[in-house]
Amino acid sequence: MISAALKWLLMALMSVMIIAVFMTSSPMSEAKALVTGDVSVDPAKIYRIMYFHVPQAITATLAFIMAMAFALAYLAKRDIKYDIYSFRANQCGMLFAILALLTGIIFARYTWGFWWDWSEVRMTSMLVLTLMYGGYFSLRSSIADRDKRAALSAVMSCLFTLAGVFLMFVVPRIAASRHPTDSIVDSSGSLTMSTNVGLIFFASVLSFIGLFIWIWRVSSRLSLLELKRERKSTAKSGVLPRIVEAPAAASPTAPAGGGAGS
Repeated sequence: MISAALKWLLMALMSVMIIAVFMTSSPMSEAKALVTGDVSVDPAKIYRIMYFHVPQAITATLAFIMAMAFALAYLAKRDIKYDIYSFRANQCGMLFAILALLTGIIFARYTWGFWWDWSEVRMTSMLVLTLMYGGYFSLRSSIADRDKRAALSAVMSCLFTLAGVFLMFVVPRIAASRHPTDSIVDSSGSLTMSTNVGLIFFASVLSFIGLFIWIWRVSSRLSLLELKRERKSTAKSGVLPRIVEAPAAASPTAPAGGGAGS
């Protein structure tokens, strides 16, 4: 009952958020918007994509960190359910990372005038991150043994998450980037958004995080049910190996010819 209510609440929150995004003024005025791109499109309007792009990136980061936590739990307890939780969290993280990458490309086209620029460190970092996790999924699918796959996946998940945090939060702060650095907070840590913009933005963050948790829970439950069914099927159809006795060796006192003769 509670789960169903939360789903309806999530749907209502996301619906209100999407309507508010397009029914309210842009989070950036035309005078302050980046205008080096396509002048046929008002950059102030395209800046509404911030309501989707930034929450998607935040959700992807949260999903990867959550996957690392479950990976550590697997390495500590060797319980396969933690491998499933970690794998599904990484899948969700990959989904939201790709969405953040695509919305970032759209933003770049209509504000900076290009679809892609290898010198733009945040764009390149996000691409590297998605390629890393693409390797994670490829390598995982190539290992048949469940325990070996889970152990290797856990190690990769931990390493890739740490690398991802470095790419997304450290590198952009030590390298030049076109990305605005004061969209949410300024250098002193104060919130730069107006009340309306802040309400819509944080509603979007909650919506995407809620969507991630819902997808993760459903997919994890399906994987656990599949694992349970597989174990039951193995238990029912499993046949103990037959024990075949070796033929008795010929007695050394037995007559060689099959009868006694003198």
